[in-house]
Amino acid sequence: MKRLLLFCVFCIFAFAANAQVRTFYYKDSGYWVKLDLTKKVFILDGCASEPMRVLNYKKTGNKESFTTTDDGLTTHYEFVKKSDTDYTYYYWTTPSESKEKAVIEVTTKPVTIKDELEEDKPTETVAEKNPIKSVSDGVKGLFNKGKSLFKKDKSKGSSNAGKSIKAPKSAPVDDGSMPEK
Repeated sequence: MKRLLLFCVFCIFAFAANAQVRTFYYKDSGYWVKLDLTKKVFILDGCASEPMRVLNYKKTGNKESFTTTDDGLTTHYEFVKKSDTDYTYYYWTTPSESKEKAVIEVTTKPVTIKDELEEDKPTETVAEKNPIKSVSDGVKGLFNKGKSLFKKDKSKGSSNAGKSIKAPKSAPVDDGSMPEK
């Protein structure tokens, strides 16, 4: 019983520690930003900059906000959760002449160039998701192919004695109403 309790406590700590370091990937490029709450640092990719110290971290509802300072400028950051993996990332600097916020769509799933090119194409068909369905579809296809081999052609057989048969299309009969050429 003690081992089970200890195992549960370690699992809770592991899940809590995992949630403390998150990487957000830009949806429209290969860049990312990383928020590490255990070390209280914010790291920008592609800028070759040092990790910035996180100040005033606050989480309310689906919004996380914090600030960083660098050379007298304070940068404000907000991550607003839209779904389990998608966020909207806002940032702006004060003091600044413009008060506009930069808005970037980010996700917690890694985005590759291959994903961007094949974004409109379906990645998996129903058969690939369910192997039993793919096998049953294959068997149905073979059955239908075999069934079509043994079908009788209705236009050739003599077994159609009681049924009406369409006459083949022939040239119209000249009854005198058509002008001659």
